[in-house]
Amino acid sequence: ALVGRSVKVFWRLDDAWYDARVAAFNPDTCMHNVCYDDGEVEYLLLPCETLKVESTDGGCPLACASAAEVTAYVGAIDDRIARLRRNEIEDDNGFGSTAYVIK
Repeated sequence: ALVGRSVKVFWRLDDAWYDARVAAFNPDTCMHNVCYDDGEVEYLLLPCETLKVESTDGGCPLACASAAEVTAYVGAIDDRIARLRRNEIEDDNGFGSTAYVIK
C-alpha cells in the first residue's frame, strides 16, 4: 500500500517538490492523508497530483497500492473525466499527472 511510503509532491504554483509521507487512506473519499516534513497536512487524491513515490522494489509505484486504493483511483479518475467532459470542472490541478519511481 502507499500508506507509510515517502513521497515528493509537486506544487505547481511554487514550482517545487516537497517531501512528505502518506499517513492514511480513506476508501470512502479516495483521499490520502499526506504529512509534509514541514508539518503541513493535506488530504489529496493522489492520482490527480504530480508526485514521486519512493519504490523499494524498483517497480511501478502503483504496484504497491492496495486493491482498495486502485479501485478508488479508477473510480475517482473516471468521475473526474466525466466531469471534465461535462465542463463542470476545469483541469486546474494537473489531471493526467505522472508518478515517478525514485530508486
